[in-house]
Amino acid sequence: HFLGLGVPHVVDNLNEFIGWIKEERPQGVMTPLNFLTSITKPNAIDRRINSHYFALRDGTRFAATLEVPYTQPKVALDPGMARAYGESLLRAWNRTVFVEQDSSTDRGAKGHAHLAELRAKFTPLYRGKPAEAEALVKEYLTADADPLYRVEANNLLALMRLFQKRYADAREHCEAVLTDAAATTSQRDLAALQRLQIVAADGTSTAAQIDAALQAFAAIPYAAADQRAKAFETVSLYYASKQAYTQAIEHAHSQLNYAATHEQGKVLNRIASYYDLLEQPAKALATRHQAVTFLRTQLSPKPPRSVFGATMTIDLFEALAKIPSATLAERRAAAELVLAHEIVTEAQKQQVRETLAQWE
Repeated sequence: HFLGLGVPHVVDNLNEFIGWIKEERPQGVMTPLNFLTSITKPNAIDRRINSHYFALRDGTRFAATLEVPYTQPKVALDPGMARAYGESLLRAWNRTVFVEQDSSTDRGAKGHAHLAELRAKFTPLYRGKPAEAEALVKEYLTADADPLYRVEANNLLALMRLFQKRYADAREHCEAVLTDAAATTSQRDLAALQRLQIVAADGTSTAAQIDAALQAFAAIPYAAADQRAKAFETVSLYYASKQAYTQAIEHAHSQLNYAATHEQGKVLNRIASYYDLLEQPAKALATRHQAVTFLRTQLSPKPPRSVFGATMTIDLFEALAKIPSATLAERRAAAELVLAHEIVTEAQKQQVRETLAQWE
């Protein structure tokens, strides 16, 4: 995290720097936080602090203190990660355009906001308006285009081609990213994940090709937990679609190692369903009991008022619904959590009411 004095142009430059760190850091490591003290806060200025002293000097573009922890929650730090993080800071620094005090300089395409804007524009277009989406990124595929945006265009088009089931084209765009030296860490990691999703979606893919794509993704050092979870989920669902439920369970268990808290109940319910299909009722029942125990802990004393809390209430009800020994009182209590949650949709609530009515 960064500490210092929140002089307006210093704050602007720090946020820009952090934006590029987010792109370049090992993705398993959290993004740095901006803890600069607002200059409007009473007694905010202390010139004895180096970052304050230099931030107030004429001509200073950037002054802040970077504090680096030796570990982070759920992230093991080793020498390789430390070096990778140091390299990412330097790459982000080189990408950052630091504006001057009272400057009206527009960073334009060199600014992180421009890259974020391109992604934000493309995402709502590629499903319903593919021609517009393609036109949006076409200029970045020319020989004289900014290399960073060439990479981004290939990643975005890979996403669209996957949706369009044009798997060969999608794979080609991913390979273009993975072989491009201009790619950021986040762009390369995303391309590796998308390549795995493409192989899994392509009905002509073999199990060997799936495993090879997963191994290639798993080889990424310090990949983000959510991407690791998505990778194992993708492979698990692939094997389930082939009725290879033992392999589907194996990869779903790997997904649990990285899945967010609010996703774990759903994953456990899916594992239980695979045990059902394998005609292993004892393991299915044990897994559902595991889901219930976990979800009750997360939902007590009150479910989080969020979409994640809403999801977990539904997962709890679904787990109890398939435990034969669950009492009507237990099922009613789980149903009430769903029905009382303001973010659960009315359609989902109605389904719970109908299921509950079958037991009463």
